[in-house]
Amino acid sequence: MKHKLTTPLISAFLSVAIAACATSTPPPAQLEVEPTPSVKPPVSEVVVTPTRPIPDDSLLPLLVAEFALRREQLDLALDTYLTQSNVLRDPSISAHTTRLAQYLNNDKAALQAALLWVEVEPDNQDARLTLGNLLAQAGDPVAAAPHLAEVLAAGGRANFTALAVAATRRGDQQTDRLLETLNGLAKQYADNTEVMLSRAILLQHKKEYDSALDQVREVFAIDAEQKQAIVLEAQIRQLMGHKEDAFQRLQAAIASNPEDSKLRLQYARLLTRSDLEAARQQFDILVDAAPRDANLLYSTALVSRELGDDVRAKAEFERLLTLDGRHNEANFYLGRIHETAGDTRQAVSHYAKVMAGPDFQAAHRRVASLLLAEQDFAAHAAHFDKLRSRYPGFSESIFLLEADSLGQVQALERSTEALNRGLEQLPGNVSLLYARSMLSEKTRNLETMEQDLRTILAADPDNSTALNALGYTLANLTERYDEALDLIARALELNPGEPAILDSMGWVKFRLGELDTALDYLQRAFDAFPDPEVAAHLGEVLWALGEQESARDIWRESLSQHPDHNVLLDVLKRLSPGDIPAGD
Repeated sequence: MKHKLTTPLISAFLSVAIAACATSTPPPAQLEVEPTPSVKPPVSEVVVTPTRPIPDDSLLPLLVAEFALRREQLDLALDTYLTQSNVLRDPSISAHTTRLAQYLNNDKAALQAALLWVEVEPDNQDARLTLGNLLAQAGDPVAAAPHLAEVLAAGGRANFTALAVAATRRGDQQTDRLLETLNGLAKQYADNTEVMLSRAILLQHKKEYDSALDQVREVFAIDAEQKQAIVLEAQIRQLMGHKEDAFQRLQAAIASNPEDSKLRLQYARLLTRSDLEAARQQFDILVDAAPRDANLLYSTALVSRELGDDVRAKAEFERLLTLDGRHNEANFYLGRIHETAGDTRQAVSHYAKVMAGPDFQAAHRRVASLLLAEQDFAAHAAHFDKLRSRYPGFSESIFLLEADSLGQVQALERSTEALNRGLEQLPGNVSLLYARSMLSEKTRNLETMEQDLRTILAADPDNSTALNALGYTLANLTERYDEALDLIARALELNPGEPAILDSMGWVKFRLGELDTALDYLQRAFDAFPDPEVAAHLGEVLWALGEQESARDIWRESLSQHPDHNVLLDVLKRLSPGDIPAGD
């Protein structure tokens, strides 16, 4: 038996619980891409009627999804709808599932649902547009292009500029492939300004500035006041070095529309590349018009900081703390300003207020550095204990940060104690075990080092990092060369071409007396990653092969860039190669 959805209850349980929200890629520097805000209307505001009967096995799950929506158990609702959209292959349910996933910012689920939506309803332009935007957002603008082309063919507006910006962020291959697609569309839609602008963005990325400007001029021939084109022209001319006339059209547009804050913001952003004082004047106008906008005030404060005006920057960051948003950034920069001024107490106070986010690690690393510079180990320990209490989910990274900061000032015993406490709280944690093994190697506690690495390998025999670390240490500090060779060979098999492992293989081959083979591995490692330790090893093998001048050249170049590197200095002291300083 199959059920038709005819009763009010069953109609309700397929209701859209959220409003359709258009996806967009992040805005490019030169163009404003307007995001559509997500809103959440009452459940059952919009009714979706399936296009075919519902099988018995799907009725109960769909009822479960409906009641999950009513109770705001949205993850459960989404999981159920995802499953049922694949079972039923119904356009309405696929559309509903896509919108729900978008609302929950579940990009993977949204893309999965949208792909099915287009598959079951290929002529639905809303489905095509949604899928195209999601593919661009997922970093595949080339795959998105055909779907937006379908929208364009049906007379809709397709946001190709968003695709173009996404392609430039994915590299030259995506840029070239999308440009080829747009070139084809330009022949079909000769008057489409969206296609013209998108081509201009891609040509600008390829540094084909004259061709990019030609595209912008074509837009102006159709619409002389097209704002995206005005901003893009200014950016291209700026990149071409046209200091005198880069902003003429943009300035005229702003003069004609002084209340257009978005256009003025684009102008201010462009000015930050060439004239910070002028940029600050534009940001000041914007802040005066919107004094509670934290993002605008933050931009103004950054410009003041870049201009070296810490007095004004400090006032602006302090004002930012009174607004909603950007408190982390404000505290971080206030910490830097106070640190530069030598006010350690205030610097620590502001850094310590930086909560989880992009500046978290840097801020609390500065707290540690400032406290340890005053030898205040008690305050240092208390700070990290407080952090772990506040952010228990980040305990691993906080223990690592605490230990590393102590290691930076050679407080190795205290660093080990921090890692020991970490492992008591998080037994078997791979990151903490590995950090302790490296610290043990530095203090020549080879027994603990080997024990920790073998603990990692017991849980994960294919951990190439641990295999390589143990193999290299055995080759470097013991005479267990055959065992070291086996460990490094396994690591290299798991991760072929990794410079650190190539270096280890070269070093163990050197220890075994296989100089020519050692040279091959070390040269490959050095070519891929000219690290000073690799340079030290390569030079030593060349020295042993009688190629002293080549060894000197490598050491001399590496020493010029890394004058204090211990491994490099050690080999120079041991071999004392003539005119190269061997250190104290």
